[in-house]
Amino acid sequence: MARTANYVLYHNPASMGVGFRGEVARSGSVATNKEAVAERAATEGGIIWCIGRPDSKSKRYFLYQRIVDTRCSYGRSDDEFRVTLTGKPTFRDGYEKDITDEPYFPKIKKLLSLGLQSVSDRDILDAFEREFAGNART
Repeated sequence: MARTANYVLYHNPASMGVGFRGEVARSGSVATNKEAVAERAATEGGIIWCIGRPDSKSKRYFLYQRIVDTRCSYGRSDDEFRVTLTGKPTFRDGYEKDITDEPYFPKIKKLLSLGLQSVSDRDILDAFEREFAGNART
C-alpha cells in the first residue's frame, strides 16, 4: 500500500501580514507560489502540515494545522500568491504545538524557507502524526 504524500508549509507572518492564530488556523487554506507542488499535493491527496510563528518578532515556531482533501484555486493580481490550497482542517480548534525545541526541528527549519515542500523524514512525520492522534477534530 502506498504511503500518503506529506507536505510542509510555513506561514510567514512578515510576508502574510498576520500570524497563524485565529482565522488563519481555522480556514483550511494556505497560499503559495509553488504551483506545480500545490497541484501535485492536491492531486495526490496529500496532507499539508502547517507551521507558523504568532508574529514576525517571535522566534518560536508552531505546528498549528493539518489540512487534507485540498483543491487549488489561482490568484489573479500581482499582490496575491499564485495558488491557494483549500481543504479540510483536521486539528481541533485552537491547537498549536511549539516545535522549536523538538529534536527534529533543525531538519524541518531547513524546509521552511523553500515554500510548500514535500516531506518524507520519518522522525518528523511520526512526531506530527502523534500530535494529530491526540488533537484531531472530533
